Amino acid sequence: MNTEAAALELSVDAGPGVDDDELERLARSLRAELLELDVDSVEPATTGPAPDGSRAVEAVMIGALVVRLARDSEALSSLVHTVRGWLGAHADRRVRIEFDGDVIELAGASDEERQRLVDAWIERHVRA
Repeated sequence: MNTEAAALELSVDAGPGVDDDELERLARSLRAELLELDVDSVEPATTGPAPDGSRAVEAVMIGALVVRLARDSEALSSLVHTVRGWLGAHADRRVRIEFDGDVIELAGASDEERQRLVDAWIERHVRA
């Protein structure tokens, strides 16, 4: 079993009309749930150095998180399961997960076909 570390980027999208404050609140809510998992860290994603004159060291991407965890099927499955649970029945919300350049988007509603896509996505990264 390959248990090297992996870094995934998650981006929350709550649909049209949602302002940055609400998007940031949603990302913090998802972060809190992800921190309950066996992960190394869940931090806001950054775009690099903050603009001159700002107090921040790095500029934060609104609604984006970087999750560091073991690269195994259990860890990836737990992450996806938690994201899907967080999405619940909110059909307007989506979470984009990028891992090694491979992207999967999860939405509030789910069915068997989407589950097969998720399973295939996880399997690709466990074998990598």
